[in-house]
Amino acid sequence: MQSTLIGAFLIGRPFPLFVKLFGYAASRHDALYGALVFVLQIVGNMLLVAAVYLAIAIPKQSRIRMWLEAVPGRAARASASTLLVAGSFTFLYWVVRVPSAFGYGWWPKVPWT
Repeated sequence: MQSTLIGAFLIGRPFPLFVKLFGYAASRHDALYGALVFVLQIVGNMLLVAAVYLAIAIPKQSRIRMWLEAVPGRAARASASTLLVAGSFTFLYWVVRVPSAFGYGWWPKVPWT
């Protein structure tokens, strides 16, 4: 039960907690258990994204949908901006920040770490 709560909490995958979950699953020496915990995390991420998509796409009179459809090209610009922000975050996090934790490169440290 504890690992189920941890797996559900890790939706969005903050790196330190992800490493702790991975270490805990590996220390159990049970591949099925580890796989189930990670599947729970993956399914949680997918459900979160699907819920956001459905909240925007299904209602015919939603304010977000009406705003996106009001100006031609606004939805394309919003999608492009979202992809640029997500891609920049992914690049900075996995290519710059995470290697700096292992001594490769530099990333500013926050006071509480």
